[in-house]
Amino acid sequence: MIKVIGENGAKEMLKKAMFTITIGSNDILNYIQPSIPFFSQDKLPTDVLQDSMVFHLTTHLKRLHQLGARKFVVVGVGPLGCIPFARALNLIPAGKCSDQVNQIVRGYNMKLRDSLRTLNTELRSGDHNTTFVYANSYDLFLELVLNYRQFGKYWCFG
Repeated sequence: MIKVIGENGAKEMLKKAMFTITIGSNDILNYIQPSIPFFSQDKLPTDVLQDSMVFHLTTHLKRLHQLGARKFVVVGVGPLGCIPFARALNLIPAGKCSDQVNQIVRGYNMKLRDSLRTLNTELRSGDHNTTFVYANSYDLFLELVLNYRQFGKYWCFG
Protein backbone atom coordinates (compact mmCIF):
# COMPACT_ATOMS: atom_id res chain seq x y z
CA MET A 1 0.00 0.00 0.00
CA ILE A 2 2.77 2.40 0.93
CA LYS A 3 4.56 1.75 -2.39
CA VAL A 4 1.40 2.53 -4.35
CA ILE A 5 -0.13 5.49 -2.48
CA GLY A 6 2.62 6.55 -0.11
CA GLU A 7 2.77 6.53 3.67
CA ASN A 8 0.38 9.47 4.15
CA GLY A 9 -2.10 8.02 1.66
CA ALA A 10 -1.97 4.65 3.41
CA LYS A 11 -2.58 6.28 6.81
CA GLU A 12 -5.56 8.20 5.46
CA MET A 13 -7.00 5.07 3.85
CA LEU A 14 -6.65 3.11 7.09
CA LYS A 15 -8.36 5.88 9.05
CA LYS A 16 -11.35 5.79 6.71
CA ALA A 17 -11.56 2.00 6.30
CA MET A 18 -13.92 -0.17 8.34
CA PHE A 19 -12.43 -3.37 9.68
CA THR A 20 -14.83 -6.25 10.25
CA ILE A 21 -13.53 -9.05 12.42
CA THR A 22 -15.27 -12.38 12.94
CA ILE A 23 -13.22 -14.71 15.08
CA GLY A 24 -13.49 -17.31 17.85
CA SER A 25 -15.76 -20.08 16.57
CA ASN A 26 -12.96 -22.51 15.75
CA ASP A 27 -11.35 -21.96 19.15
CA ILE A 28 -14.57 -22.93 20.89
CA LEU A 29 -15.26 -25.85 18.54
CA ASN A 30 -11.76 -27.21 19.18
CA TYR A 31 -12.32 -26.81 22.91
CA ILE A 32 -15.56 -28.82 22.95
CA GLN A 33 -14.17 -31.71 20.90
CA PRO A 34 -13.61 -34.90 22.84
CA SER A 35 -10.03 -35.51 23.90
CA ILE A 36 -8.05 -38.39 22.45
CA PRO A 37 -7.27 -40.85 25.27
CA PHE A 38 -3.60 -41.07 26.28
CA PHE A 39 -2.70 -37.97 24.21
CA SER A 40 -4.84 -35.37 25.85
CA GLN A 41 -4.16 -32.89 28.56
CA ASP A 42 -6.77 -31.62 30.94
CA LYS A 43 -8.83 -28.86 29.40
CA LEU A 44 -8.59 -25.36 30.73
CA PRO A 45 -11.58 -24.07 32.66
CA THR A 46 -13.96 -22.30 30.28
CA ASP A 47 -13.38 -18.90 31.85
CA VAL A 48 -9.62 -19.25 31.22
CA LEU A 49 -10.33 -20.13 27.57
CA GLN A 50 -12.66 -17.14 27.19
CA ASP A 51 -10.22 -14.75 28.89
CA SER A 52 -7.36 -15.98 26.71
CA MET A 53 -9.39 -15.56 23.53
CA VAL A 54 -10.43 -12.02 24.47
CA PHE A 55 -6.89 -11.09 25.53
CA HIS A 56 -5.36 -12.22 22.23
CA LEU A 57 -8.05 -10.53 20.13
CA THR A 58 -7.72 -7.30 22.12
CA THR A 59 -3.95 -7.37 21.59
CA HIS A 60 -4.44 -7.65 17.83
CA LEU A 61 -7.10 -4.91 17.80
CA LYS A 62 -4.71 -2.57 19.62
CA ARG A 63 -2.00 -3.40 17.07
CA LEU A 64 -4.36 -2.59 14.19
CA HIS A 65 -5.14 0.69 15.95
CA GLN A 66 -1.41 1.47 16.22
CA LEU A 67 -1.13 0.87 12.49
CA GLY A 68 -3.86 3.44 11.83
CA ALA A 69 -7.16 1.54 11.84
CA ARG A 70 -9.96 3.52 13.53
CA LYS A 71 -13.29 1.84 12.75
CA PHE A 72 -13.96 -1.70 13.88
CA VAL A 73 -16.95 -4.02 13.82
CA VAL A 74 -16.26 -7.13 15.89
CA VAL A 75 -18.77 -9.93 15.43
CA GLY A 76 -19.51 -12.16 18.40
CA VAL A 77 -19.64 -15.93 18.08
CA GLY A 78 -23.00 -17.41 17.09
CA PRO A 79 -24.89 -20.18 18.92
CA LEU A 80 -22.47 -23.02 18.21
CA GLY A 81 -24.49 -25.30 20.47
CA CYS A 82 -27.10 -25.41 17.69
CA ILE A 83 -24.86 -26.62 14.88
CA PRO A 84 -25.01 -30.32 13.99
CA PHE A 85 -21.43 -30.99 15.14
CA ALA A 86 -22.02 -29.72 18.69
CA ARG A 87 -25.43 -31.38 18.89
CA ALA A 88 -23.97 -34.72 17.78
CA LEU A 89 -21.17 -34.54 20.35
CA ASN A 90 -23.69 -34.04 23.13
CA LEU A 91 -26.43 -36.30 21.70
CA ILE A 92 -28.86 -33.37 21.47
CA PRO A 93 -32.08 -34.20 19.58
CA ALA A 94 -33.19 -32.38 16.45
CA GLY A 95 -34.68 -28.98 17.10
CA LYS A 96 -32.66 -28.47 20.33
CA CYS A 97 -29.31 -26.87 21.12
CA SER A 98 -26.50 -27.73 23.52
CA ASP A 99 -26.92 -25.38 26.47
CA GLN A 100 -23.41 -26.27 27.66
CA VAL A 101 -21.78 -25.13 24.42
CA ASN A 102 -23.97 -22.04 24.13
CA GLN A 103 -23.08 -21.09 27.69
CA ILE A 104 -19.39 -21.06 26.71
CA VAL A 105 -20.23 -18.87 23.72
CA ARG A 106 -22.38 -16.45 25.73
CA GLY A 107 -19.62 -16.08 28.33
CA TYR A 108 -17.07 -15.32 25.63
CA ASN A 109 -19.36 -12.84 23.89
CA MET A 110 -20.05 -11.01 27.16
CA LYS A 111 -16.31 -10.70 27.89
CA LEU A 112 -15.67 -9.58 24.31
CA ARG A 113 -18.37 -6.91 24.53
CA ASP A 114 -16.88 -5.64 27.83
CA SER A 115 -13.40 -5.56 26.30
CA LEU A 116 -14.64 -3.49 23.34
CA ARG A 117 -16.27 -1.01 25.74
CA THR A 118 -12.92 -0.69 27.51
CA LEU A 119 -11.10 -0.19 24.21
CA ASN A 120 -13.59 2.52 23.25
CA THR A 121 -12.87 4.31 26.52
CA GLU A 122 -9.08 3.88 26.37
CA LEU A 123 -8.47 4.61 22.70
CA ARG A 124 -11.08 7.32 22.18
CA SER A 125 -9.52 9.60 24.78
CA GLY A 126 -6.73 10.59 22.40
CA ASP A 127 -8.56 10.06 19.12
CA HIS A 128 -12.31 10.59 18.98
CA ASN A 129 -12.48 8.90 15.57
CA THR A 130 -11.77 5.46 17.05
CA THR A 131 -14.85 3.26 17.36
CA PHE A 132 -15.27 -0.40 18.29
CA VAL A 133 -18.74 -1.84 17.66
CA TYR A 134 -19.88 -5.23 18.91
CA ALA A 135 -22.17 -7.08 16.47
CA ASN A 136 -24.45 -9.55 18.25
CA SER A 137 -24.69 -12.47 15.84
CA TYR A 138 -25.63 -14.88 18.65
CA ASP A 139 -29.17 -13.59 19.23
CA LEU A 140 -29.81 -13.11 15.52
CA PHE A 141 -28.88 -16.68 14.58
CA LEU A 142 -30.51 -18.22 17.65
CA GLU A 143 -33.77 -16.54 16.64
CA LEU A 144 -33.41 -17.99 13.13
CA VAL A 145 -32.65 -21.47 14.46
CA LEU A 146 -35.38 -21.65 17.07
CA ASN A 147 -38.10 -19.93 15.03
CA TYR A 148 -37.11 -20.93 11.51
CA ARG A 149 -40.71 -21.36 10.33
CA GLN A 150 -41.29 -17.62 10.70
CA PHE A 151 -38.57 -16.90 8.16
CA GLY A 152 -39.89 -18.83 5.20
CA LYS A 153 -39.84 -22.34 3.84
CA TYR A 154 -36.11 -22.36 2.96
CA TRP A 155 -34.86 -22.26 6.56
CA CYS A 156 -34.36 -25.70 7.96
CA PHE A 157 -33.21 -26.90 11.37
CA GLY A 158 -33.13 -30.60 11.92
